[in-house]
Amino acid sequence: MPITGAMPLLVTGYHALHAIARTLEASVSTLHERVRETPGILPPGLLGSYLNFLLCEIDPRLNQARVPAAVVAITQETDTVRSYVLRPARRWGSFEAGQYTRIEIEIDGVRISRNYSMSCAPSKLEKTGCISITIKQVEGGRVSNWLAEHCQVGDLIHLAPANGEFTLANFETARERLGSDRIKAPLFVAAGSGITPIMSMLETRLQHEPMADTHLTFFVRNEREVIFSSRLQLLAERHPGLKLDIVHTDTDGLVSKEKLLKLVPDIAQRSVHICGPQGFMTLVTEEATALGVAPEAVFIESFGAAVPASALSTNAKATLHFARSGGSIESEGGKTLLELGEAAGLRPKFGCRSGICKECLCEKASGPVYNRLTGEIDSEPGVPVQACISVPIGQVSIAGW
Repeated sequence: MPITGAMPLLVTGYHALHAIARTLEASVSTLHERVRETPGILPPGLLGSYLNFLLCEIDPRLNQARVPAAVVAITQETDTVRSYVLRPARRWGSFEAGQYTRIEIEIDGVRISRNYSMSCAPSKLEKTGCISITIKQVEGGRVSNWLAEHCQVGDLIHLAPANGEFTLANFETARERLGSDRIKAPLFVAAGSGITPIMSMLETRLQHEPMADTHLTFFVRNEREVIFSSRLQLLAERHPGLKLDIVHTDTDGLVSKEKLLKLVPDIAQRSVHICGPQGFMTLVTEEATALGVAPEAVFIESFGAAVPASALSTNAKATLHFARSGGSIESEGGKTLLELGEAAGLRPKFGCRSGICKECLCEKASGPVYNRLTGEIDSEPGVPVQACISVPIGQVSIAGW
């Protein structure tokens, strides 16, 4: 019996849609394979962020900014510090000694991210497919406490690509700037969990140059708080060129110019690589330069985009006020409006979380914010800002939150 009326159109439409679906399925499958097999498939910068946003619109699993990683081991380093061995998907790529990754987990339905340095040499990733991050559990820290209390072997977390300019290459940069006659060897200065990126750099340097002149001065409160104690002692035993000083501040006192000079008499002929709390890094920088270290030879860890020096003093202690809900939250600096809003229990709108889609636009009632993408500081009241890339400086109020 011949098909008449609207039926032929419906049949034709069905076959057309089925063909389109098969084509899209094949295309997405091919795209998945290409993305999985090709680390660093996207270009850096704003263009890469936009292309990643388009990939996510096709399929969220193609997100290059969120790569799944399996937790394969957890090691208790001290009473409050744990190392997490992670096996990321191959497309995560690689890293340089000293770099960090942004991890992302979901807590009570809210995605929260934090930056943590790799605490292993890149050779570990090359040999085993794994990396390690080492995290100190801090009072009030949502991510560090959640990981300590809930994370188990077999869990999945998400990683951003490795980032950061606090790397072993800084030593060669200092020698190129000032000459090998002026810069003889590196000095690493760490406090507490600031040892994590420095551990990566130490192991990498000594793997490539086993006899190299290398000096580590590590400040901790007491013996119980020495992170990587066994690894450090093993390095010192195997590499006679490594001088290891562990300073117990409870009994030996805090860092000072006199202490640095006593421990490192040739400090003026070294590049200085510092990681620890902001106040510690500032003090060591001041004391080292006072002892003759060239400012161009001092390197400090600063996660994310560097805030201009003029903003550092106010950005160190920022307060974000929520005009509609009446609440507020304190920030130690570096966290975005979106991260602070989520930390305060709010659920602000967001999309890409990288400054592209503008889903997170909110009205800034007052106060200056620092734009991570452009480096600009916006102090105008009553203007829209992107919450995912805006860092508050001093007192800031958001009208609609």
